Amino acid sequence: MSRVAATGEPGAAVNMGLVFSRSRMQPVGMIIELPATADQKAGIKYGFADADGKTVRLPLNKQFTAPITSCDKGTCAVRIEDDITLDGHDLHKDFLDNLGRYTAFAVSFQSGGKEMGAAVSTRHLTGDHELMIAENQKVEQGHDTGMRQVLGWDVQCRDKICTMTHFIPFEHNGKRGHMAAALQFDRASGKPNTLIVQVPPDADREQGAEIAFFDRPQTPASREPAVFAMRFAQCDETSCIARITSDPSNPDRDLQASFVENALSHSTIGMSYHIGGERAVTTDSTRQFKPDYQTLLAELKKPQ
Repeated sequence: MSRVAATGEPGAAVNMGLVFSRSRMQPVGMIIELPATADQKAGIKYGFADADGKTVRLPLNKQFTAPITSCDKGTCAVRIEDDITLDGHDLHKDFLDNLGRYTAFAVSFQSGGKEMGAAVSTRHLTGDHELMIAENQKVEQGHDTGMRQVLGWDVQCRDKICTMTHFIPFEHNGKRGHMAAALQFDRASGKPNTLIVQVPPDADREQGAEIAFFDRPQTPASREPAVFAMRFAQCDETSCIARITSDPSNPDRDLQASFVENALSHSTIGMSYHIGGERAVTTDSTRQFKPDYQTLLAELKKPQ
């Protein structure tokens, strides 16, 4: 999804692109292109406001910051990777969930000592997003639209950490949502160090979330389900997040043995949480985990 933002100040037009996983229709990254005159050290502010979609009025109702990644003779670029950790940019929560709440998306930056900015109506961005989802649904129904569907776990590497992220849509009592699991790997050791689970904000806070691995009835049923019971570390109006740190001395918290090996050897992953005392469950095949895990291992071997 890409859009040239309406100019708020002379020379302040920006290009914005959101990169999606075609299998889950979840954002995996955002790219914002600015004029080459942007002050790289100052970074950018971006976010949402109830405005006319043509001019920028700071502070925004929802505001975020990001560094300018690089500049050349033509443009400066900002690259924001999706990260559902407590400290990262959660693009579903920070971007998609705000499209329907505010009227304008805006970006501001410094240029020549002045505050520059550009904005675009969220109505245009929402329309682009809905069109993309419709195209992906045609692919899922077997129609060739020129899109290549990619199933499985998105692999992203940054600095000393690589992350495998997986989104599973579900429906509970007629309400649709998604749950997500992110497994972070330490590049130096090649081992997972943190497991993060994200569920909708209507979760019963005291119950936490669970992940289980098991086999479908048509496969040998000798394996017992492997379950992670996780407490919520943070809940807000858009999601609840749980996380555990790997502990090789504890069989239930050794993420290499209890998560990776189970994902490789079982046919199905299940995720669940409680809503109003009822358990909401979603399951998905682990078929794509193995090739995506090999992709991750190849990334871990690359020099930093």
